[in-house]
Amino acid sequence: ENTGEASLLLTENEGKSQVIKLYHINTKPDERIEKVLEKINSPYIMPHIKGGIYDERTYEILPYFAKGDLTKHIPMNSAFIESVVVTSVNEGLKVLHDNNIIHRDIKPSNLFLSDDEKIVVLGDFGISSLLDSNVSVRATSMSRTFGYSAPEASSGFVSKESDYYSFGITLLHLAIGQDPFAGMNDMQILYSTINKPLEIPSTVSPKLQQLIRGLTVKDRNNRWGYDEVSRWLNNEEVEIKERRTYKGMKPYNFMNNRYFGLDEISMAFAADWDNAMKHLYRGLVDKNIVQYGEEYANQ
Repeated sequence: ENTGEASLLLTENEGKSQVIKLYHINTKPDERIEKVLEKINSPYIMPHIKGGIYDERTYEILPYFAKGDLTKHIPMNSAFIESVVVTSVNEGLKVLHDNNIIHRDIKPSNLFLSDDEKIVVLGDFGISSLLDSNVSVRATSMSRTFGYSAPEASSGFVSKESDYYSFGITLLHLAIGQDPFAGMNDMQILYSTINKPLEIPSTVSPKLQQLIRGLTVKDRNNRWGYDEVSRWLNNEEVEIKERRTYKGMKPYNFMNNRYFGLDEISMAFAADWDNAMKHLYRGLVDKNIVQYGEEYANQ
């Protein structure tokens, strides 16, 4: 099987099936992330058995998952999602984040089911990023999977919270059995991600709906993370902090939509920068945000 960065070869070694990931010429994984991954010993993180160079091409040897990735098992029932998928991905993300790795591409095709179907394993770290130990947000290239990437990724920034947003979209995909953004082009998906609340069909169980909503809050500072998901798994009451509302404030009208506050306005501008520049040059934004106070306007 060929991917954008490598050829995947199913092989056998001493009676055991394995996968060789043979990277294309002039393509290789991030050595810093590889070194961190080599030291991780977790059932929730795909192990890297060994690697090297063959015919000027970098290769890795990975375990073979006979059950495949999660796209081969959808739709899934809520009980399996809650007991196996949620627990595994939550613990896997904690391991990565404790090692300052942001996965950046959590989606069903990068999650693999163990042979005994008791855990899910996180794999494919091709676009993962490494955080400095004292930094919580990282500027990155724009490589991402539309729909699964968090709103802040549209501005070229990712954080540990970004992985949890992708986790939420992944759970919705597994529950409804198809891509939540099927039939939409990239710009439509981006606009929806930034500006619209996520639509969750009533066929999804109420408990799982709550988890998905908590994970997909657009403001990353209010988004659920490891602690909230763990409490949800323990059937504790966990608050969902939605986007702020501005009572009595005048909305900002941009491209036939209404926005409140700097967060909403700036994200809408990011999605349509050509028209946004016209609004900025005319000073239209200044007149609107002054209503929130002088300090806010200065910001």
